[in-house]
Amino acid sequence: VDEQGNKIFAYVVSVKAEHRSNINLNNGGRAEKRPSRSDVKRYIEQEHFEDSSVLKLKLEDEAVRFLNETLSENNYCENKHEITQVLWRDLSVQLRGRCL
Repeated sequence: VDEQGNKIFAYVVSVKAEHRSNINLNNGGRAEKRPSRSDVKRYIEQEHFEDSSVLKLKLEDEAVRFLNETLSENNYCENKHEITQVLWRDLSVQLRGRCL
């Protein structure tokens, strides 16, 4: 409960860190040791959470959906609620807000 008597909440959703796959320096057993252009292109095109604003926005949207479900399931905010703050860490988002 905040200073004005409103019920408040903080809700965190995290993603599991994934490691980037390495460029295949072995190149499938070929004699040359350099990776092929297609190997380099595949490596560059890997989309990772830490570098992707699109993936972060998707996580934020999912977090809002999960929050709404959790508040409803627990009858926490009987009427409505508002999210007043969104805090990001490396692999998680925290939604803070209050019941209306």
